[in-house]
Amino acid sequence: MRKETGYSYAKCRKALAKFGEQNYSEALRWIKEAAAHQLTTALFKHAENILNSKSDYKTNFNGELNSLEISANEIKLPNGHSFEELIVSSIGKLGEKISLNCAKIFYTSPEFNIFGHSHPNEKFGNVEMGRFISIVSMKRREENSGFPLEKLGRQICHHIIGMVPETLGEPYEIKELNEVKEISENEEKMDDESGDSSENTTKIDENESQLIRQAFMLNPRQTVCEYLDYHGADVKDFLRLELGQSNE
Repeated sequence: MRKETGYSYAKCRKALAKFGEQNYSEALRWIKEAAAHQLTTALFKHAENILNSKSDYKTNFNGELNSLEISANEIKLPNGHSFEELIVSSIGKLGEKISLNCAKIFYTSPEFNIFGHSHPNEKFGNVEMGRFISIVSMKRREENSGFPLEKLGRQICHHIIGMVPETLGEPYEIKELNEVKEISENEEKMDDESGDSSENTTKIDENESQLIRQAFMLNPRQTVCEYLDYHGADVKDFLRLELGQSNE
């Protein structure tokens, strides 16, 4: 049973003790159901922590958690198997212990589109896998540049992985933005006068943690906010995760 399911010796022993070796199929069914319940409980405990991270979320979403849990229990893969069965099957095929470390719920309004990217980018069918992943929700304004929104979304995802923003942030006021640009231009001028070999390199404030205030990675002379404005797009929210990252 341990080889077939990948579960610990203690859990397998408990299942066999409960049903007896003659009722192996019942013991197997019980241990799978117990594991599924444990997995679902852990997933929604984490989801509840995310939803309750702000007091208004707690008020708005507490009443919906039960319906979310029921829905998750009924989630099936295209082949009809459950998520828990997929993990058990993968353990048997790979011979490695697999567990769900954390789950993130990313939701957005209907008018927003969701884009994602991973790095390094390994694709298995339609699924991207990598050490780093980013997700962003964006929408197109009526007046826009005509630049493909999907391509723009992937560019912002690239930026999020590379520049590690912590919050969405607020755009600069015009006066504040001009002051930032003036400081940058003065620094570049000083480099020119001193003969600095990096005279053609645009400086990037690596300490800026607000996404839309950061220098856009593919064109550092613009902030992310300016780049989005030029293409007539808005970002509502984003998510960045790294393999081994703490759940906190």
